[in-house]
Amino acid sequence: MNEHEHEKKANDFSLPVYAALALLVVVMAFNQYQISTLSNQIMLYSAPALSAGGSAAQQPSSSAGSAVNLQAIVDRVIPTGVPDVYGSELGVSYDKPVESLTVLGKLDGDLYPTGTLKFPALSAGGSAAQQLSSSAGSAVNLQAIVDRVIPTGVPDVYGSELGVSYDKPVESLTVLGKLDGDLYPTGTLKFSMLDADAQKRYVAMGKMIACEYCCGATELVFSNGQPACGCQHSAAMRGLAMYLLSKHPDMSDAKILEEMAKWKILFFPKQHVSKAVSFSSSGMDSNINPTDLASNEFRGFKPSQASSASSGASSASSAGAIANAPDMVGGC
Repeated sequence: MNEHEHEKKANDFSLPVYAALALLVVVMAFNQYQISTLSNQIMLYSAPALSAGGSAAQQPSSSAGSAVNLQAIVDRVIPTGVPDVYGSELGVSYDKPVESLTVLGKLDGDLYPTGTLKFPALSAGGSAAQQLSSSAGSAVNLQAIVDRVIPTGVPDVYGSELGVSYDKPVESLTVLGKLDGDLYPTGTLKFSMLDADAQKRYVAMGKMIACEYCCGATELVFSNGQPACGCQHSAAMRGLAMYLLSKHPDMSDAKILEEMAKWKILFFPKQHVSKAVSFSSSGMDSNINPTDLASNEFRGFKPSQASSASSGASSASSAGAIANAPDMVGGC
C-alpha cells in the first residue's frame, strides 16, 4: 500500500470518530441543561410551607436566603413567641399558628354550639346586675335604677328548695323550665295536677304576663291552662307559678306574679332597665318595680316626647350604656 492510500484510509477512520465525539458532546451538554432545569424546578416546588410546629418567621427567612432587606421586613411583620397577657392563659403561641387557630376558634360560641363565649350573653357565674353595672360606667342615675330593677341573691321561700339564684340566671332558667310538664314531657308539674282553686289562680296570673321579647306571645297560658308559648323563658315562669301554687299555696297571687316578673327581668335585662329609665324620665318612679316593669300592665310603654326631651343628655348617656347590656339570657 502506497503512502497516499494509507493517508486516505486514516482519514476515513477519523471522520466517524470525530462525528461520534461531537454528538457525545452535544448530548452531554443537553443532559447538563436538563439536569440544571430539573434542579431549579425541584428547589422551586420544595420551598417550605408553614408547618404546624414551625413559626412563620423562621420559614420565609430560610427562603429569603441572603436577601437582607426581606429578612428585615419579615422580622418586623411576623410576630413570634407567646402573646403577653393572654398567651399563657389560653396556651397559644405566635410560633404555633395552626394549633393556636384551633384554640382561639373554639372560644366563639356564636358560631360553634360548643364555643365557650358568646356576645352578649350572660356568663353562667355573673349576675345581670354586675354586667349592667360595668356597662353603665359612670352613669350614676342608671346605676341606681339597675340596683332597683335587677334582683340579686337567693330568692326567699323557694330559692334553696329548688337550688336557684338570681345571680345565676342561666342555670336557674334550666331548673325552672324543667318544672313545666305541660310543655316538656319530662317536666315535674302539670296544670292537671293543681286543684280547682289553684288552676283558676294559675290561669289568671298566666294571662297577666308574657314572653313578648322572645316569641311575641301576649300571655303565658290559654284559658284551658295550657302553654301559650313554647320558649324556655315562658316555661320557667309557668313552672315557678305551678310550683309555688302547689308547694306554697298561702303565697298571694301578687307575690307569685312578682317572682315571675323578677325572673323575666333577669331573662331580658336590657329591655326592662330601658323601660325603668323611661318610667323615671316620665316621673313614674313608683312604677319601677318588678310587676309593673314585666307584666302586661305597661307592655309597650313609651315615654312622652315632652318627658324624653326634658331628660336631656342624661338619657342619651343611659341609652349608650344600656345598648351594651345583655338583651336575652338563654334560648328562645
